[in-house]
Amino acid sequence: MVRFGHYGSTIPMSAELIEQLMEQMVFHNHDGIVAVDTETVSLEDKRLLGIGIAPSSRDGFWFPVWPEASPYLPMVLRLLADSSITKVYHHCMFDLDVLRAYYVDTSNIADTMLMANQLGLPLALRDLSYYGGVQSGKFPKLSKKDGLLGLPVETVVQKNCLDTMATYAAYEYMKDKVDVAAEASDMALVPVLLDMQSRGLRVDQDRVLELEKKYRQQEVQYRVLCEGMGFNPASPQQVGYALSDRGNILKVVRSRRSGKLTMPVDERALKSLDDPVASMVLLFRGSNKILSTYIRPLLGKTRAYTHFGMATATSRLSSSDMNLQNIPKRRGREIRTMFVPDADVFTSLDFCQQELRILAYKSNDRVMQGIFDAGGDPHSETAAILAIPRLMAKNTNFSMVYGGSDKVVMETAGIKSISAVRELKAKWNSSFREAADWLSSIKEYGVAHGKVQTIGGRWLLLGEDRDEEMAKRACNYLIQGSGAEITREAMMRCYRAGLDMRLQVHDELIFNGDVREELAKLDLGNIEPVRVPVDIRVISRWGE
Repeated sequence: MVRFGHYGSTIPMSAELIEQLMEQMVFHNHDGIVAVDTETVSLEDKRLLGIGIAPSSRDGFWFPVWPEASPYLPMVLRLLADSSITKVYHHCMFDLDVLRAYYVDTSNIADTMLMANQLGLPLALRDLSYYGGVQSGKFPKLSKKDGLLGLPVETVVQKNCLDTMATYAAYEYMKDKVDVAAEASDMALVPVLLDMQSRGLRVDQDRVLELEKKYRQQEVQYRVLCEGMGFNPASPQQVGYALSDRGNILKVVRSRRSGKLTMPVDERALKSLDDPVASMVLLFRGSNKILSTYIRPLLGKTRAYTHFGMATATSRLSSSDMNLQNIPKRRGREIRTMFVPDADVFTSLDFCQQELRILAYKSNDRVMQGIFDAGGDPHSETAAILAIPRLMAKNTNFSMVYGGSDKVVMETAGIKSISAVRELKAKWNSSFREAADWLSSIKEYGVAHGKVQTIGGRWLLLGEDRDEEMAKRACNYLIQGSGAEITREAMMRCYRAGLDMRLQVHDELIFNGDVREELAKLDLGNIEPVRVPVDIRVISRWGE
């Protein structure tokens, strides 16, 4: 039996010394900080094989859990449960999810991936480790069937120990460089997200089967129509040739991989064409994506789970495996009806016009603020001011928040003519003069400094290229990041109040059960410094 593993310094490590060190919770040069890493069979098979701990950047220790646990495991778990010791992870959301059954402490933790994200450093440990001066480990190519079980134990031990040592070194490099308040905000949200993602959403199998049949029929219908015209809609090359033969002008680029000339037929390219065949291909792809991404993975499943992440450019939360935040908008309501509450109902909370209210607050735009103060609908008012349909006004408002370039407005508002876009932007800028001036100043500041600051004081990095794209990101990041702070604060208040929160999708929160009274007491529509009213509804299923 492997009782423990050690990799690092030349200090002889005996079982007795390990036991003494673990019993005292003190390692040589230990200052209340340990790096922690877990190894599972694979990313899909999360059976915990072992736990690695590094008390410094010079030594890493491995303690097996499965198939046979180290006798020192209780001591390791006691260390991980000790709130006086800072536990440093790289991608804590994965490790803490794996360790959830062991009731480890989440009140005194750090995450080198989130620290790196804040500083604009590489997120992958193998790249980040160069900054700390200790190189992380590397696995050979893994078998999909066996995962880590197909590797020698010594290989797993060495990789894990090197990773913990690299994590410790990276933490030492970054700890005095990060914004302490932003880091504390991220770490405070970790137990909230772990709790949400562990509960998941109940799946209505009857509804899944109903939608599977509907979208399968649609997919077949569009495929048959396209094949009748001589091309396979699932083949980008055939789609490109078919559209070109119909007189559409497509951009030709050379593939970096093959060196061959290709015609990009992505969603943006197809939407720019006035050809019903392009629309048909988009419909086929939409049905196929919904089937493969959301419906078929849930066949036979009683619950759906998502995994949240915080390593994003704007500090918005991300969702993966499965991504419930990215359900296509046009068909979103229908797809969401597959998810039902464990109680009789869900309670849905939406922040109303969050991004536009942040824009009005930051710019002190009198016209926009007046619309909100009077309880008006900003999109309807914009439509009246600009003499355009409400949907176009709504898309124009959001496209200005997203950066307001001609290209952005064209794509978001669905306008084909560049001259019409420029005329519309000019009208918007003259109608909301303070907002337009503020957006312009933020673009200039972002390009000059490469970063912007949210209303909560978090600095968001815009990247390296000082160009129009950076200017666009400056507006988008500041407003989205500020909205994310409001939503995060709301989530923290709901968590502290003990509400059964199940899902977060940008500015929407979903709760199990009827919690309208509890939400009213929390006064989430008055989170300082921006007042963003909330719409609270009781629904029988998500998307209703």
